[in-house]
Amino acid sequence: MTSKSSFRAECLLDTRDFQAIAHRQAVVLGEPIPSLDEGLERIKANIFLNTEKPSEIPTERLIRYLSDVSQCLQAFVTNSTRAPQVLAGTVRHVDFFDKLYAFLRLLTENGRYHELLEVDADSTCSFLLSVAAFQSAFAREPILGNPVTRSSFLFSAQSFLLTISSVLCHFPLNVDQPMSHISVIIGDGTGKLEVAHVLVEHVLIVSSAFNLSDSVSVPAQFFQWLNRVLVHVTPLWSVENLEHLQLWHQSRQSAAEASSPAVHLTDAFPCMLFSSLLRVSLFLYSRRAVGLSTETIALTISSACDLVAQVLNTIQALRNLAADALGSVEPGRRSACSRLSPVSFLEDAQLFSFFSKLCLWCVRLLDCLISQIFKPDGFSACTYTGPHGDESPKASDAPRLGLDVFTEMFFQHNGWSLLMQLLHYTTDGILDDHMEPPVTELLSQITHCADMGWIKDHGYLCSGFSTRLAYILVKSHSRNAKLAAFYTLCNLVIDQGYAFVAVEHVISACIKNFKSTILTVVYEANRLLVLLLQLGKVEDRDVYQTALLHMINQKITSKLIRSFMMTAQSAQTHQTLPKELRKLASMQLKLFSELIECGKEHEEFITPIFETRDELSIAIEELDVRGPESLSVSCRQLIDLIYM
Repeated sequence: MTSKSSFRAECLLDTRDFQAIAHRQAVVLGEPIPSLDEGLERIKANIFLNTEKPSEIPTERLIRYLSDVSQCLQAFVTNSTRAPQVLAGTVRHVDFFDKLYAFLRLLTENGRYHELLEVDADSTCSFLLSVAAFQSAFAREPILGNPVTRSSFLFSAQSFLLTISSVLCHFPLNVDQPMSHISVIIGDGTGKLEVAHVLVEHVLIVSSAFNLSDSVSVPAQFFQWLNRVLVHVTPLWSVENLEHLQLWHQSRQSAAEASSPAVHLTDAFPCMLFSSLLRVSLFLYSRRAVGLSTETIALTISSACDLVAQVLNTIQALRNLAADALGSVEPGRRSACSRLSPVSFLEDAQLFSFFSKLCLWCVRLLDCLISQIFKPDGFSACTYTGPHGDESPKASDAPRLGLDVFTEMFFQHNGWSLLMQLLHYTTDGILDDHMEPPVTELLSQITHCADMGWIKDHGYLCSGFSTRLAYILVKSHSRNAKLAAFYTLCNLVIDQGYAFVAVEHVISACIKNFKSTILTVVYEANRLLVLLLQLGKVEDRDVYQTALLHMINQKITSKLIRSFMMTAQSAQTHQTLPKELRKLASMQLKLFSELIECGKEHEEFITPIFETRDELSIAIEELDVRGPESLSVSCRQLIDLIYM
């Protein structure tokens, strides 16, 4: 008898007659075919092929139609879960999706949703959830692995994204104001926000499974809706609300069936609502954020910053409470918040992992926003909403305007300080150190693109900033974090002549951690010094002349010599120099040449070079015999300089 796996493979390859395939699957595998044909035909006859418009169908009959659709789709989803291989046979019903989503959009445009939800919220929400679950059922390997079925369902997936995003924009949620208490969510008897959350989850499932193309249009209002919901629920993160949420979750767990597996607080609603909102925002902004207003972009920036601030404040409050640092809190509030111990939250690794994920998604969203600013089809094509509605900037000004929006909103909402606190929490082990690369990469982006003069004038460049980045260079296990931290320091040094002390941090880090994983950092540190020395020779570069006098001294030169010796020592393990070592050696030779040139005016800079020239010449010869001719030339030139 044909094996199940080989039969399924045969079915996926044979795309000529899906109905026959479905029957053969049912016979061979002994699985029932979902009763989809009869149900869908009846639905299409009653609703979608009806001459009536949704606005003309009586409410009671419309609700009955929606219930019929729900029951049919739920039966299909339930059966297909037990027999996922029969999904391929439903390609003959692709036209059903077109009619279903067109009908949904008509309901939305005609404003019938508000009426239907008022009359029968359960049936209406059940209908929406059934449609979403039905579409998600096709985001499975039997469909995705077959080019014919994948292409057939791709259009319906695109239509689903457009339709559900439009539906959510008109979903009757009271999100105009930030919530005052967690009870606004968990006490909502209708559960509309939970329904919205599940719909967003299905949007994520379908969009990621089908890898929807950038051309799929999403209403600009959907971005605004995401922002409004995020602003509404961000105040959830406080110690008091966290305790109320935990107690509520425990009561729900107790009421659940004994057979149901225990679910952690962070894996349940409403915590997962934050996950869904941030993930779908990141997905949409990275792929189809075109034609948005700067007002929408600004609100997204402020929303992400506010959420990070709220999470960090909650963590700090938990730590303060655990240390009994809030002894001045009023007795009434203390009793309300003392039903659960703050220590139990602090020791909950899964909770802090979730905090890390929330902050990580916010950082990635901010990074996505600033990255999109300079894309030709990104935010440079956004609608500028200036102080006067009729103002329309030149196309060449759009990137600058977008960057100004980012800078203004980011710093206004303490974004810079939040990133510093995130680095502090990651290096101290409070939050996951996987956050180091995205945080430092965002800092690198900002210091590269933003107005560094403005940042410096407003006091954001303190000595602690370069020290924190240097700590990343020394302690981080991530190559990307090290590089991003270093490039951030480079941006500060080159743009403003600021934080030259950071160069010493970099050199020290290179000597203490001379490993192949950070040879790029060693190389870039030397390249930066070469650039500064060259700039210092230009008459109109007073800032660099002054900075060099403060930066270059015998101590720094001695460290550079030690670093060069380590390069030569590493070279001894190779018959010929590998590319990274060859690049580094070449840059170090160039740096010593520039230092000696600079020493014509400041001899104290180069005294250590001449004091150790015999050791240096031996190290240079080690590189000479293992390097190409171009490196040998540089080696001989430097030997001539130190013995002249």
